[in-house]
Amino acid sequence: LIARLANALDWGIGDVAESVWQAEPAHFEGAVKSFAELDQQAQTFHRLGEYQQLVGVAERMRECSNSAIERAIAANRMAGAFDGLGRYVRMLECVQEGLAESSLPRDLRLMLLVNLANAHYALWNLHEARAIAGDILGRFEHFAPTGRLQRVARAFARTVRGNAQRRLLWNADE
Repeated sequence: LIARLANALDWGIGDVAESVWQAEPAHFEGAVKSFAELDQQAQTFHRLGEYQQLVGVAERMRECSNSAIERAIAANRMAGAFDGLGRYVRMLECVQEGLAESSLPRDLRLMLLVNLANAHYALWNLHEARAIAGDILGRFEHFAPTGRLQRVARAFARTVRGNAQRRLLWNADE
């Protein structure tokens, strides 16, 4: 039924499912939480694999964000939720939304870029995944990673680039 409805509307199946099924709202105890408190809660839900709860927290983060940095962080948290739920088109849209913000700190932009490469990889956009991951790795040829986040981004970019290359070779595209 949903597949036929999606076809009739010229929507993706996931978009139709999302419009008829609402995420369970995240539970907020006490007073309204600050952006920083919501971000901590989002990270906890991500570590626990509670992706549906993470969607609710990320939506609340979007609502209370007051800057480009906070909007980009909220978009990244939402992308993590959709990645965990296997909703890769929505993950890609969220990462692109975060990257559209201006004047982001270098590490936040780096994390969004590596998540962009991963979104393309998950969607089998292998050339895009390999190119973005390769670009990230090219930056590290000029300076060594400083800090945990940069080391994680470099390792993740290597994984995405290598797996995209492997799939391309397997498909005899390269």
